[in-house]
Amino acid sequence: MVIRLRTDKLEEQAALKGDRTQLAIAERIGVTESTIYRLFAGQATPRVATLVKFNEAYGVALHHLIRRETEAVTA
Repeated sequence: MVIRLRTDKLEEQAALKGDRTQLAIAERIGVTESTIYRLFAGQATPRVATLVKFNEAYGVALHHLIRRETEAVTA
């Protein structure tokens, strides 16, 4: 099982605060733009500290920020 960032609610709440770009989101929560890019692209697993920053900045409940995926088993 892999944990990924759910971007739908996050992007919606970020836009309400005027943060319409990944750079604006990164600056608001204090991480690099490349971190936001990797999270939004599903290339990285969000850390708890980052999820808490999203929650504090945008008011999105933690359970709305994550989704579970099953990894495909390759032969």
